[in-house]
Amino acid sequence: SSARPKRTLPCNCKLAMGNLNSSNEESFHSHYVLGKQLGKGAQGRVHVCHHKVSGAFFAVKMIDRSVKTSWATYRREVDLCKSACSDNVVRVLADFVDADYCYIVMERYEGHLRKGLKWVSKEGPQPGGLGDEPLRRILGQVLCGIQHLHNCGIAHRDVKSHNVFIDRVDVRHPGCRVVLGDLGLARRLEHGRFLCAQVGTRKYWGPELYDKKYTHNADIFALGVLFFLVVCSQYPYFDEHQARNRDVFAEGLVPASLSPQALSFLKLSLQKDPLQRPFSNELALHPWLLGGAREEGRPAEAPAAPEAPEKPEAAPGEAAGQPEDAQKPLPPQVCHHWRSRQVVKVLGDADDQLGEDSTSPERYPCRDESDEETPTPSLRRPPRRPTCGDRGDRTPPTP
Repeated sequence: SSARPKRTLPCNCKLAMGNLNSSNEESFHSHYVLGKQLGKGAQGRVHVCHHKVSGAFFAVKMIDRSVKTSWATYRREVDLCKSACSDNVVRVLADFVDADYCYIVMERYEGHLRKGLKWVSKEGPQPGGLGDEPLRRILGQVLCGIQHLHNCGIAHRDVKSHNVFIDRVDVRHPGCRVVLGDLGLARRLEHGRFLCAQVGTRKYWGPELYDKKYTHNADIFALGVLFFLVVCSQYPYFDEHQARNRDVFAEGLVPASLSPQALSFLKLSLQKDPLQRPFSNELALHPWLLGGAREEGRPAEAPAAPEAPEKPEAAPGEAAGQPEDAQKPLPPQVCHHWRSRQVVKVLGDADDQLGEDSTSPERYPCRDESDEETPTPSLRRPPRRPTCGDRGDRTPPTP
């Protein structure tokens, strides 16, 4: 019998999810024409594609099914994109499966934020950098994406310039749309619980990632690093020692042209103590962002969102095997069950050379973002596999 045709929704719909059990080899190619390659990763590649009927252009992520973890990666990413659809999170429009690849059709963008910043710098030096208004628009939209993920119970874990996509290279334009993409390392995380896998890009790691005990607001520290990169054209921290001890504000690395409110926003984002660092719902109420809303004629109040999660208290001496209590957070050494997987980027520039992602420092190298996208050396540690305490598994030791 003939296979049921793949159903897709128009591009103006928020999401169009396909049948995860589809095996019709012609389903993707019967609806789309494959174009040039945009990027390549550990499990597949990203191409331009255009819809045969509408002629609209999209990006398609092709996950190679010969990779052992490809099916789990495909299902997880589709599920997370479906549950976290937002104006500032990359949208999945359709998905297909055949004998060789899993296809995820997404919105297509002009490039990533790093590409836009390079384009602006080639246009000529700007007094004071991008300026307060473009900076506020960019960071505000990235924070909106992070906030939406957190309110959906998702930690992104790889916020960086190459995962922030723009619809035009001139990021100074008032209409520039900015979205957060690449949910390959994202995980569901209940508020009050912790993750402990060292993943993502080390230049964006907060101190708690080196401690293997972190929660949603690790994304806020990465947002602060992104902010610093945009205004200073360099990274604030390059290793664990700097992430723990370096004071970039005392060293005078922040441009004097940065407004006092923007400086306050940056300091809060780069707060080294995760218990003192604000969560996304709290940071969204910062006067620097709300001031921009008033000037543009929008309501000054932040979008309605769940109450900011309670900051868990550190309790290194407590046992991880105790029953879960809904009235108070679990001890910081309790983390979610996780499995080691390799993932690929959602979108990328044509010249990007993508390294492997790491969900286990014992087995895979961590991402190290640079102009050449070269992977960093593998972290060598005794093999440990932290899992949930309520399943009878052991707790990872405190460094």
